[in-house]
Amino acid sequence: MIPRAEQGVPDEKSPFDISNGHHLRRIAIPGLAYLGMGIAATQATPGSVARLALTLGLVVAFAWIMMVDLKAIRRLDELGRRIHGEAAVLALGITITTFAVFAFLPFAGVAVPRVQWTWIPPFLLTVWGLSVEWVSRRYR
Repeated sequence: MIPRAEQGVPDEKSPFDISNGHHLRRIAIPGLAYLGMGIAATQATPGSVARLALTLGLVVAFAWIMMVDLKAIRRLDELGRRIHGEAAVLALGITITTFAVFAFLPFAGVAVPRVQWTWIPPFLLTVWGLSVEWVSRRYR
């Protein structure tokens, strides 16, 4: 296989490379907004218009982050897509297992803190990011 530089195509940085800050800038504001709205939603009165608005804001912020990530994945080569696919499956498994433990331990009589659904998406995205780093080590 001929390297891209020899084909006259400049090497591109990974869309997820945060050293240039482009991807981080595109997800930082919605990510911080998600965290802020998540905290505010837990303080708002259940059933209030404010809580409904904050909940819709959470959905929009999470959808925005996912859209930005999926656009970046589409720009990756085959190996990058494979790494992200494996990392996504691993992250989903870890997330489901973690929150299933929190859900089932009370049935065994173990006192565990109640987990708000608001924190599952950021946990999933964090584990996905860490999984990308871990899975990509096999291909270096």
